[in-house]
Amino acid sequence: MQREYPLGSYRVDFLVRHEGRAYPLELKIRQHQKSFEKSLDQLSKYMDICGACEGWLALFDHDPGKGWDRKLSWDTFRISDRQAIHVLGF
Repeated sequence: MQREYPLGSYRVDFLVRHEGRAYPLELKIRQHQKSFEKSLDQLSKYMDICGACEGWLALFDHDPGKGWDRKLSWDTFRISDRQAIHVLGF
């Protein structure tokens, strides 16, 4: 596992290498839909650069008005035929 791993002129927050595969992980604070879409696009680019089929996006929700039952989530988004991004909400 490498932190702030350089990918070309970019830096992914974490890059996990396991059995010859790369798994990029981005950490973000949940804001609005537009920032979420930008985060998916950013992670997809990182995945292209390191040849990953799967990536992980962890979104942290700091809204004190929401309970954990509304903050915790897990979704998978198909970005292309060969790429999937798993989005974890906290």
